[in-house]
Amino acid sequence: MPPDTRMFRSPPLTFPNIPALDGLRAVAACLVLIHHGSYGRLPGGWIGVDLFFALSGYLITGILAAELSRTGRIRFGRFYIRRVLRLLPALIATVLLAGLLWPITPFKSPTPSWLEAAAAALFYVANLVPAESLGSLSHCWSLAIEEHFYLLWPPILAVAWRHGGLRLAIVLAVSGMAAVAREIALKFQENI
Repeated sequence: MPPDTRMFRSPPLTFPNIPALDGLRAVAACLVLIHHGSYGRLPGGWIGVDLFFALSGYLITGILAAELSRTGRIRFGRFYIRRVLRLLPALIATVLLAGLLWPITPFKSPTPSWLEAAAAALFYVANLVPAESLGSLSHCWSLAIEEHFYLLWPPILAVAWRHGGLRLAIVLAVSGMAAVAREIALKFQENI
């Protein structure tokens, strides 16, 4: 009879719903809306974007880590379908509304078509296109970055978990954040 190893296993991680974090994400989104609504006269938009990204990364990592802890794997299909169902309907509505308003908006660029801007937004590559060519859909750059994170982070986390457990996953996350912070700092210095 094999020995009972249950007492040596750590309990599965759980990731509770924390309403305060949802509230902070709402505050972050409001900062962005206020910044855009004031046509840039009121600062705070970048703080809102950074806060939203940080909270989203934390929440997604917590959910994935809890699933890894419970099951030893990530159900990628389920994860990606949930992201699509959560974000794509609102994006489609936004793109359609922008298309209706495209002829009268003061923010459109003279060169691209609405279809080009819509395709960049809907395929989550708006961050790879010059913002001025996206017209009223230029704000979709941040959603594209978030989608790239959703696409890349779960497999990286799963591999790190499989080969080094939670510690390696944390080291990768912190290293990635440090690399991004360094790039942001360099870009900021270029603009001074």
